[in-house]
Amino acid sequence: MKTATLIFTALLFCSCLRAQENTFRLTVLGYQWTTTHRTLTFSWPGYSNTSCNGSVNMNGNVSGGNIYASGTSSDTCSTTYTPPTNQNIEIQKPVVFILADTDTSRMIMTCTRNVRWSQCHALNPGPFLARIDHGHFEVQATFEKGKEEWVKFDIVQQTAISQPQSSPAQASASAIAETASAQTKNPVSSALRDILPGRQKNTIAAVEAMPADKFNYKPTPDQMTFGHLVAHMVEANNLLCSKAAAVAAPKVEEVKESDSKDKLVAALKASFDFCSDTLGKMDDSKLAETTEGFGGKQVSRAWASIILASNWADHYAEAAMYLRLNGLTPPSAKK
Repeated sequence: MKTATLIFTALLFCSCLRAQENTFRLTVLGYQWTTTHRTLTFSWPGYSNTSCNGSVNMNGNVSGGNIYASGTSSDTCSTTYTPPTNQNIEIQKPVVFILADTDTSRMIMTCTRNVRWSQCHALNPGPFLARIDHGHFEVQATFEKGKEEWVKFDIVQQTAISQPQSSPAQASASAIAETASAQTKNPVSSALRDILPGRQKNTIAAVEAMPADKFNYKPTPDQMTFGHLVAHMVEANNLLCSKAAAVAAPKVEEVKESDSKDKLVAALKASFDFCSDTLGKMDDSKLAETTEGFGGKQVSRAWASIILASNWADHYAEAAMYLRLNGLTPPSAKK
């Protein structure tokens, strides 16, 4: 029995040591909440209810050992009917984007769907322990009752900020250092420049794939038209790229959802060209500066950079959904 106990204790101790060896330091720089909206319709069927009230008047007598009865009865019934009803409920799904550094990379993380959203609030700026466990990226956080838990996150973008060297002889490899120097000095702006070409190509292709007579299409009465979505893409590109890179937004004619397909596509291409030119000159030196965001709110340029990247993904996903609902295949799904 003692031998079994010692073996179990040793195995447990070794597991703890392996877990500690696999952890690394993570520094959270900041986070930003956003929400996605969805309208759900709940229906209740109609039903009826019938109730009756009755009265009876009887007289009886006994004759020759027999009982005789006579009288009248009456009843009154009424029926009420409740028609079917529908109720729309607005669902808001909060999503948090977190900017963080390890010793070798800068990354943007977001919560996975199976994690309680309130846990994300625990990742305030500061140091944390992180690990890769069975393919999942996890961060150790302490919650209200002082209990430490490992919380799963998705990494949506990661950029190297240093190149580890295994020996002094490798320190002389200047060519490698020069290649990585731009990303080392400007990891956020470099990440945006890396993401942009793919998002630009797929989003423009998705908008061009929608027939002109479907630009007024919307899945439900409460949702925006496809033309409105494209006009919103143009506005968001011009605003967020200017805020992230600390340059003035272009002075262009505002497009409307009722504009022609050709005009909306041209405006979308111009907005992506503006982002490409602007982000090509951007560096990370002004990320801590504050600027005016949506609704007059003061935000950092780092915030604008994170929202810009998430907007590109969100807008393409919406365009792809509109295409699917019209029987069309999105560009990224084509072989």
